[in-house]
Amino acid sequence: MCTGERPYKCRFCDKTFTQKGHCTRHERRERPYKCRFCDKTFTQKGHCTRHERIHTGEKPYKCGFCDKTFRDKSNCSAHERIHTGEKSYKCRFCEVTFTHKNSCIYHERIHTGERPYKCRFCDKTFTQRSHCTEHEKIHTGEKPYKCRFCYRTFTQKCHCTEHERIHTGEKPYKCRFCEETFTHKKSCIYHERIHRREKLLKCRFCDKTSKDKISCLEHDRIHTGEKPYKCRFCEETFTRKNSCKCHEKNHIMITDEKSHMENKRANNEAITHHEEERTEYNHKDDDTFTTENITIITDNDVYEIFTGIKRTTQGVITTDIKNPLYSSQ
Repeated sequence: MCTGERPYKCRFCDKTFTQKGHCTRHERRERPYKCRFCDKTFTQKGHCTRHERIHTGEKPYKCGFCDKTFRDKSNCSAHERIHTGEKSYKCRFCEVTFTHKNSCIYHERIHTGERPYKCRFCDKTFTQRSHCTEHEKIHTGEKPYKCRFCYRTFTQKCHCTEHERIHTGEKPYKCRFCEETFTHKKSCIYHERIHRREKLLKCRFCDKTSKDKISCLEHDRIHTGEKPYKCRFCEETFTRKNSCKCHEKNHIMITDEKSHMENKRANNEAITHHEEERTEYNHKDDDTFTTENITIITDNDVYEIFTGIKRTTQGVITTDIKNPLYSSQ
């Protein structure tokens, strides 16, 4: 059984390594291996080779039990453990074992309380880098993954892939005990429990049963009144994480709307101020009537009055127009 020991620690940060050479390269910040297809660089040749397979589509490692193929050997080995039931990685703090090394590392952080990844925009921390990256997209509004069949966009690639199956009708997850297939992996897992006659999780307070631990805990909170998820913007609390997230999005939308209204108000004040200055300017005995072109800052309505052109784009515009008071005499 693998211990997951990483005895070599960087002198400058908390990162640890299984091999001394990897630690040395990390400390030097050397990245001598460059991808042949893009500008990405790597500290190790093996990492570069695996990355290049993303470009080439090569998957040289085939599962010994099914037809699935993989870009690197470690992922293939981890997949084969699903078939064999082997769980080589054991938690240092309890008896739980895992098929994947990373799963073990993430689990151990439950015991240590370590949350090394911090959001760049707020104080929230995470046990996994990917969770932090996905969270930050809430702040940036980034949705880089677009459905190939409709207009919808997503923050996560897996969500986009699952959505596209609505269009394609693809059901890649097949029950190991019958011919039924599913769009989502979780649906397949829950279905297989029927064949294995696994006991459903029962509520501690009533006779309701749930398919998974999370659903059972969420139901229990109806009885206990517990609301562990607190909004980051107000004092409201929730029994479910998704409910809290949906509520927080309303705050973000309201904040964006307020910012938009404040900007519009500021722009209108600037327009009014500009018009007042120009009115006062017209009473002075100077070059008001001898300046052929003037610059105005205006919104869509005033712009249409001055130019006769209807503008649909939101926001103010700065433009040069013919001075209606201009006189060549």
